[in-house]
Amino acid sequence: QGLPEAKARQCLADAKLIERIAKTNADAVKIHQVQGTPTFIVNGRKVSAFNWERLLPELWANGA
Repeated sequence: QGLPEAKARQCLADAKLIERIAKTNADAVKIHQVQGTPTFIVNGRKVSAFNWERLLPELWANGA
């Protein structure tokens, strides 16, 4: 179940992919102060919501 080992090893060996993931993570921390998951950014604003009940009103309010 899950990702086959060969596919996982292929992904981990892709230096460009690893670099992109690292940059995305660094940007999330630097730009949006993301400290963990889940973190939701709605229209460029970090939303304090960790479940659908809290996220849904933010999505509706922002026309997302």
